[in-house]
Amino acid sequence: AGLILPKSMFQPRLKNAPVTFDTVKRLAGLFRTSQTATAIRLVELSPFPCCLAAVTSTGIAWSCFSSEVPKDKVKLRSQPGRNTYVFELLRSSAEFVGADEVSCREWIENVPSYQYRVHEHSVKVLPDLALSLLWWKDDAYVIDLEEAENDEGD
Repeated sequence: AGLILPKSMFQPRLKNAPVTFDTVKRLAGLFRTSQTATAIRLVELSPFPCCLAAVTSTGIAWSCFSSEVPKDKVKLRSQPGRNTYVFELLRSSAEFVGADEVSCREWIENVPSYQYRVHEHSVKVLPDLALSLLWWKDDAYVIDLEEAENDEGD
């Protein structure tokens, strides 16, 4: 990724850019790269807590997280919940069905409360494969995880 999407050229274009496939499409066009490669690099270099998940009808095939997400504390469910955009997307012929906030519980295991939300933007890339960008606009969930970790260490 560093050769075709060099950090020195890619990262400045991320300043305050939302973690959405609109941003991915803009950057993919600029760098002439695939949506998948660009989305991975977006997540790798994003200053925001976010992740990318490749989802099929049988579950999450793979995922990657930004450095802002404590990977040891955030574990994606094996299958996204029914109240996600990707759930609807994979059961329709559409390539896109919407993007908005959903409950973290729909995506993440062991979420202590329904109050936590994550912004989901999912697009279909193959008939049985969708990519989902998850972005904590309100990073209260991530902050609470870090504070809980610090309390455990005290």
